[in-house]
Amino acid sequence: MLLEDYLSKLQSNELRRNVTSLRLGFHKLEIESGRFHNVPRENRLCKLCQQGVVESEFHFLLCCYHYHALRDKYFGNISWPAINIFNNIMSCKIKSKLLNTSKCIKEAMVFA
Repeated sequence: MLLEDYLSKLQSNELRRNVTSLRLGFHKLEIESGRFHNVPRENRLCKLCQQGVVESEFHFLLCCYHYHALRDKYFGNISWPAINIFNNIMSCKIKSKLLNTSKCIKEAMVFA
């Protein structure tokens, strides 16, 4: 079985857990929590930014206005969120970027 790079490059259990929880859907975002309350997917909206969109992992990490400062802090200026940027962030093999992603998720999950 092949392990994902972040599992070996992030030395801290807490930092690994941040990325793992988002990747596996083990978090408090509406996309998952709404499922347990039988909320239709299209009604699992983000309650922090009022954009009227589903609070998915993509929205949480790249789109939600509430986390704009965190994105700037950890990812720099992302001109336009796109699924390929999300995929690149979540599958990055560069340790410094993995650390930034994990720290961003950790800080943002306080509000989610």
